[in-house]
Amino acid sequence: RSHLDSASGKFTSESHASEATSKKMSITSGGVTQTSQLMSANEYTSMVSTKMTKEEVSRYLTNFEDLDRLGNNTTNIKDVEKALVKYCGVVSNTVEQLKNENNEDSLAKWFLQINNMMTKASGVPKFGDRMGSTLCEIMRNNGGMDIVMDKLITNNAALQYNSAKLVHKVLETDNRGYVVEK
Repeated sequence: RSHLDSASGKFTSESHASEATSKKMSITSGGVTQTSQLMSANEYTSMVSTKMTKEEVSRYLTNFEDLDRLGNNTTNIKDVEKALVKYCGVVSNTVEQLKNENNEDSLAKWFLQINNMMTKASGVPKFGDRMGSTLCEIMRNNGGMDIVMDKLITNNAALQYNSAKLVHKVLETDNRGYVVEK
């Protein structure tokens, strides 16, 4: 259950095991509360079937204007879901690019760009926690976490550093247990 305290501007969320497949989000603006059911990470993943070229993925990882527009005044949950669907696709396609990338300098750059995107998505007012956790879950489910963790041990300093930064970023979510088990 999610709630935005209009007095403090803080967004709170709670989830129970019986609600694990989806979450509700409420926004109060001008005394009117709007509640919407958000999709689960699996639902976002199933919606994202568009394959992107390497150039498209790279472009999406360097321009976050749509996330910038989701500021404190955002009251349309559909805008948030549209951005989330887009970035779920970006994460999914990025992981596919990573699976085929053997150049360590290029991997270091990809990891830096993913970290920047995760940071930007997580920083969206009111919705960042949900967006960040969904993107991290998709990254884990598609094999991206394994790729990043495998690159923690390398002689390439930039790759090792960017791998560590990205692991740190995704540990802010429910991925802690997954990393511990690995």
